[in-house]
Amino acid sequence: MAEHETNLPIDDQKAEGERASKNAAENLFRPRFIFRPEPPPDRGADGSFELRSVIAGEWRATGRRAWCQLKHTSTPRRLADGSISYPVDTKNVNYLRNYPCPFYLLYVWPTTEMLFRWHRDVLEELDRERPGWNEQREVNIRFSRCVDEALLKEIDVEIDSYHTQVARLAEGPKFLRFLRPEGARRLLEPDPLFVGREYERTIFQQRIRRGRVVLVTGEPDAGKKELVRQCLSDPAVLNHLDATLGAPVALLVVDVGSRIEPRLLRGLAWGLGLHKSWDNESVEATKQIRERATLLAEELPARVQGQHLLVIIENADRCLDDQGEQSDLDELLGSEPLRVGYIGRIL
Repeated sequence: MAEHETNLPIDDQKAEGERASKNAAENLFRPRFIFRPEPPPDRGADGSFELRSVIAGEWRATGRRAWCQLKHTSTPRRLADGSISYPVDTKNVNYLRNYPCPFYLLYVWPTTEMLFRWHRDVLEELDRERPGWNEQREVNIRFSRCVDEALLKEIDVEIDSYHTQVARLAEGPKFLRFLRPEGARRLLEPDPLFVGREYERTIFQQRIRRGRVVLVTGEPDAGKKELVRQCLSDPAVLNHLDATLGAPVALLVVDVGSRIEPRLLRGLAWGLGLHKSWDNESVEATKQIRERATLLAEELPARVQGQHLLVIIENADRCLDDQGEQSDLDELLGSEPLRVGYIGRIL
């Protein structure tokens, strides 16, 4: 054979083992999870498993993930208790701990076993049994638990619980991520005895879309706020938003009705949960409110975290006759989440 036909890269056992382990992991975790490999060069996390949910009879991606390091071996070292010991770089143990819901997988090639360890259990074991392990170049991790249906359910619950807690940490008294009817009802508290206004509700649903400002005006006590509350607590309206956008929606209510200036920034900071008082002065509240750059350029985008943002500005008319409040309103409407990811502003 010619030299150009033989001088080729070797497809060695390591490469074949990597392919086999990834294929086995994908097959075992389907259909409940999608494996999303980390693009090279990975620094210690091979990829993530994204949780899927069945909605209207179809599997839907949720964006909620757990991260893993996937190892494989063709020469397993079995211990007396039947577990398998596998060496892992200490740097990897420290690196993986910074990911959400991290775990290790070990594929045993000769037996096609897929073994599992939660990263937190590895840390607990190392701290308990091997003091000073962080000073070593590598540590041995013991594997004994096989991936099965019970474990997949456990991972499902772990991912869902973790991301629910994270979402709640990012929420506030008037800010809600992953808008759903039950959450909207808790936040907006619509009147359960509300009836009628079908025409206005239809118009509202038609006009609320990406990039639109919906101005709700009327006489005092005409029910403007209640109309908005009813619409955004209506499953049909929220389903319309989901179908139109195909992505999660965050809802933010900013009330400009405070007696103390700056009204709009005070309502924003309180709505995000940055201070406990909406209509009283405090040192902490004043500090947060006055730091406009932090509030609008850092805090609000961090809370939204890429979701489409729907903003309700209540009592917005109080901004129109005050130059300072008008300036704050312009700055809020020009902030990154509203320029990039908003779907509407209700004034």
